Amino acid sequence: MAVTLTFTNNGSVATVTGYTTLNDGAVVIPATDGLGHNVTSIGEDAFKNKTLITSLNMSGDTYLTTIGTYAFNGCSGLTGSLTIPASVTSIGDSAFYDCGIEALNVDLDNTIYSSEDGVLFNYDKTMLMICPSGKTQLDYTMPSSVTTLSSNAFHKCENLTGTMNIGSSVIDLGGVNPFAFCGVSAFNVDAGNPNYSNLDGILTDTLLTLIVAYPMNKSKLTIPNSITSIGNYAFHGCYKFTETMIIPDSIGSIGDYAFKDCTGLASIWFKGNAPSIGISISDGTPINAGFALTGVTGYELSPFPVTIITLTENNSRDVEEGVSYGIDNRLKGTFGYGLEGSTILGMI
Repeated sequence: MAVTLTFTNNGSVATVTGYTTLNDGAVVIPATDGLGHNVTSIGEDAFKNKTLITSLNMSGDTYLTTIGTYAFNGCSGLTGSLTIPASVTSIGDSAFYDCGIEALNVDLDNTIYSSEDGVLFNYDKTMLMICPSGKTQLDYTMPSSVTTLSSNAFHKCENLTGTMNIGSSVIDLGGVNPFAFCGVSAFNVDAGNPNYSNLDGILTDTLLTLIVAYPMNKSKLTIPNSITSIGNYAFHGCYKFTETMIIPDSIGSIGDYAFKDCTGLASIWFKGNAPSIGISISDGTPINAGFALTGVTGYELSPFPVTIITLTENNSRDVEEGVSYGIDNRLKGTFGYGLEGSTILGMI
């Protein structure tokens, strides 16, 4: 027996707002609400985080035009394939974010959206909108028509574990890292791309100086010495790295939330001068960090008790042997370094 739905109505039309009885977890969107109102939309947050929902069928509703923002966000129990009806003209942001769906297909008569290999696009496939989180595949190659990715295009696609191939036509990644929590081990960018490139499997700008996105399943956590900047959200969701990250002395700037949700990192060590930083490096992710006490500028020790340690080759082969570093273990949960003028070490 399908889920018992709830509705609101306005004039002759109705909106699905959620459910009252779970039953077998199957959601079937009807053409009418049972009171003579045509069901034209699934409301914002209607099934958000309803993890016990197991299936979704919208094919019987020929009036459905709108799937609201976050409508099925977090429905991890919603698996298999899903077909977007021909009547749908609007899909809200993150409507299927963090679901278990393996394929998003679109009815061939839909004039707004399209699909290919279970991935959702706009009609002419110039924008890649959603790669479903449940999609399981080694490598993925974007269609040659794609120029733009939505901001959450590959969010939590942890089952894509191989190489992400980006064509020459892709010029816009949606303003933030669309590969957060994506399981790829490497990025490969067509040599003709005017905006992006790759270096040692890392997604960079064409000058190979800015990290745009770091692959979560890269075999070793290293930052090439040619890199001078770490972009906004560049390491977002790289929670699988559990070792120490070494920030080379070539780094002059770190963007907003660059290490957001990097919950596995043991620590971060800065080898050079203090870089400029964005709004927040980690957005509250608990990370310990340290910096050299001599030969660098821009740092300020905390007024709290600071543990002075000397790293040797046995501590980290990437940190110079015999150099003393400052770290404040009482500030676990924030970064253990501050820029020049900071009053409290690590409160960024």
